[in-house]
Amino acid sequence: MDGTFSYYSWSPTVAEGIAGCQAAKVAFRFLLAPVVVTVHAIALIYLTVASFNLTLASIVAFFSAVVLTFTFYIAVPILCIKAIYRSAHAIGRSRFTRKLPAG
Repeated sequence: MDGTFSYYSWSPTVAEGIAGCQAAKVAFRFLLAPVVVTVHAIALIYLTVASFNLTLASIVAFFSAVVLTFTFYIAVPILCIKAIYRSAHAIGRSRFTRKLPAG
């Protein structure tokens, strides 16, 4: 079973499932945007390097895809979670360190 067959076997079902939900549409667009950016960037990288060497173009495109995929789907979410955690932790600490007015 190739990737094209897999895509066409599940894609209509997913599309029907999210058709009536605007939030699901936005979520899927958000999650798929990095894939689109990666594919376009890798195509550009491959075509640029392929004019010099096809084997090198394949290797550079592959490793670029790995780096971009890691960045979009692993590094960025981890950094966001860390920032949210630090912010929430800082807010929590500031609640306990406030001085009460003298009364």
